[in-house]
Amino acid sequence: MAIHDRVVVTDALGEGRFLLDYLSSDVVMINTGNKEIDEIEARYKAEKDCMCKKVVFYKQNTPDSLCFLLEYAETYGCIVLDDMEAYTRKHLLKV
Repeated sequence: MAIHDRVVVTDALGEGRFLLDYLSSDVVMINTGNKEIDEIEARYKAEKDCMCKKVVFYKQNTPDSLCFLLEYAETYGCIVLDDMEAYTRKHLLKV
């Protein structure tokens, strides 16, 4: 989030939800339901209420289910927490 002010987090099993508790206080987290209307509402909220703020969209589903948040995911980035074991191993080995 150092470069971009929007990021999409997908977490099909919901195992990575706890990581969002460690976001800095200047980041707004928007929980997104699994229907298309939920994504539209989340996007509207971000554009209307959080124009100059950093926003994390959290969706408990797979990345291929993205519809109206897909543009954010492709432009700013998408963090996929679908396999927490692989995600943790990958990022622990980076350090």
